[in-house]
Amino acid sequence: MDSHEKALQGTSSLLYRNLRDNEIRLLHLHPSRHFEAPIYTVLHTVNFDDGPVYKALSYVWGSPTLTSTISVNGLDFEATTNLVSALRHLRGSRAVKVLWVDAVCINQPDNEERSHQVRQMSSIYRRATEVIAWLGESENNSDDAMRLLRDWGSALAKHDIKDVDDTYRLAASMQ
Repeated sequence: MDSHEKALQGTSSLLYRNLRDNEIRLLHLHPSRHFEAPIYTVLHTVNFDDGPVYKALSYVWGSPTLTSTISVNGLDFEATTNLVSALRHLRGSRAVKVLWVDAVCINQPDNEERSHQVRQMSSIYRRATEVIAWLGESENNSDDAMRLLRDWGSALAKHDIKDVDDTYRLAASMQ
């Protein structure tokens, strides 16, 4: 068991209670006007059938040995540095953001809960108002590639492009 797993094991008994079949946890990310300020979050257990409003974060976990401390319900929680980076970039300066983040919202040391929640993940992502894919900090001109994809997506939306056939029709109309 590495240091990250040991830290999770110790925190989990204080942080998590058993979930019922129709429950999930959502992470409330508190705002800060300063990018480097400590990250404060609160976990809330909600009934999935009540239609909670949240965004789901999908991200590369990164090395489990590279961690940084965030606050979850006032307790120190060791999160991977890639998750901390994602939370810093997502955190607003004024409003709380409600997120589903697997590393925090699932009691990872509890194998039974983890298995149950993993089976629910397709529903969790499908019901989210938005799914955010965090690939990590920019490097090797990746910002340029992301701008290109954003611009391309905007152009497709402007022309109401929904599938490949629409793309062919648009291209034909422009000739």
